[in-house]
Amino acid sequence: MKKPIYLTLAVLFALAVFGCKTPDKEPEKKEDPKTLDQRLVGGRWYFPEHYSSTYGDSLTPNLSEGYYKFTSDSKIIYSEETAYYYNYSGGLSGAPVYSKNGIVYWKETDDKIIQYGFHDSFPYPNTVCYLTGNQRLTLNDLAAHGDLITWRIFHGDGYLDATPQCYFLIRFSEDGTKYQDYDK
Repeated sequence: MKKPIYLTLAVLFALAVFGCKTPDKEPEKKEDPKTLDQRLVGGRWYFPEHYSSTYGDSLTPNLSEGYYKFTSDSKIIYSEETAYYYNYSGGLSGAPVYSKNGIVYWKETDDKIIQYGFHDSFPYPNTVCYLTGNQRLTLNDLAAHGDLITWRIFHGDGYLDATPQCYFLIRFSEDGTKYQDYDK
């Protein structure tokens, strides 16, 4: 009769000594550095005007709607047209930004500005954007080279712009020409 009691006590003692660990201190959580997705840097992101071909002059930016530009020192610059069209304060052009999970934020306030996405091919169906086969090939080529992003804008009230259209931006050089040679 004493054996079961001793055995039970031995098991309880072993569990008490070896089974209970003092909780380790949790490692300090390091906050992600507020950096900008470097794929956005370079050239200017314009709304497309003509994009029927990457050859010749048929790939051109829509200058009347302006552009976005992201700099290597993590700032956003946008044209007066863009500021007017999207009700941005002109003083915020050149302000520091960062990106996380496909969203660009103002660094100072953490307010969302733009939701963006890089794709391997043009993500919208022909029936939505009314594309010809040649336009689809052009946009697929731009996307494959990292020069096309889908995007949506956040307004001050926190809601995404909901105008029903295809939202995409094409990267062009500073002078409005093609950003790179797509023949390679």
